[in-house]
Amino acid sequence: PILCQPDLLHESVPVPEGLFFAGLDSGVRHAVSGSTYSAVRCAAFMGYTIIARSLGIDRSAVEQFRQTGDRTLLPYSGYLCNIPPAEFGERFIRLLPETITGSEFLDGFGQTTDAVTEIDPAGLYAVRACASHPIMEQERVKRFLELVNSGSADTDARDAELGALMAASHMAYTECGIGSKRTDEIVAMTRRNFSDLVIGTKITGGGSGGTVCMLVRGDDGLAAVSEIRDRMQKRHRTVLRVFE
Repeated sequence: PILCQPDLLHESVPVPEGLFFAGLDSGVRHAVSGSTYSAVRCAAFMGYTIIARSLGIDRSAVEQFRQTGDRTLLPYSGYLCNIPPAEFGERFIRLLPETITGSEFLDGFGQTTDAVTEIDPAGLYAVRACASHPIMEQERVKRFLELVNSGSADTDARDAELGALMAASHMAYTECGIGSKRTDEIVAMTRRNFSDLVIGTKITGGGSGGTVCMLVRGDDGLAAVSEIRDRMQKRHRTVLRVFE
C-alpha cells in the first residue's frame, strides 16, 4: 500500500490463500496526461479549495502554498482523503456545486491548491463527484485492507464484501468521468458470466482505459480471466494481455 502524501510506502500485504489478483488489458490506451484525467484532477482540487476557503483559508494562503509547497497551514494537511467521510457529508458536500465553469471558479475562488493543472475558463467541472471520489476511495481501500488482513473464517462473506468494494470503486470512476466503455464491457461480461469465479473487477490507475483488475478464486478463476480475454479478443479483433 502507498499513502500518496506524497509517497509513503507501507509494508506489503499477503494475499489470502486461494485468492489471486490478475490484470486484463482492455486494449484502450490509458494516459494520465489526457485532457479528461486533467479535468477530473482539477475538479477534485477545486472541491478541496472550496472546503479550505470555507475554513478560513484565503486566496493569499493558497498562492503561498502553490509557491512553497508548505502544507502546515492547510486544513487536513492539504489532502481531500484526510477528511473523514461522515464529516464530509455533514459539513462540506453541500458546499460543493455539482458542476461549475472554470471562469465561475476563478472569479469566486481564484486558483486551486494544485500547481500541476490549469483551469480552463471555458471548461465545465464536475466538482462534487470528483472531490467525493478520493475521500470515499480512501475508505474503500482501508476497508479492503482490513478484510484481506482479517483472517476471517467466513470467506464467503469476506469475498462478497471485497467484490462490493471493487464494484463501488469502478462505479466511482464512471461518476467522475474517467471510466471507459471497454473496461465497463469487461466488468459487465465478468459479472454476467463468471461471478462464481471472479470475486471483483475494477478499472485501475487513472482510468480512461488501461487495465481491469480482477480478484479471483484459485486456478479456475485465473482460467476464467483467460477465457474473458479470449472472448474480448474475438469480439474486438485485437490482441490483449493478461497479467498474473
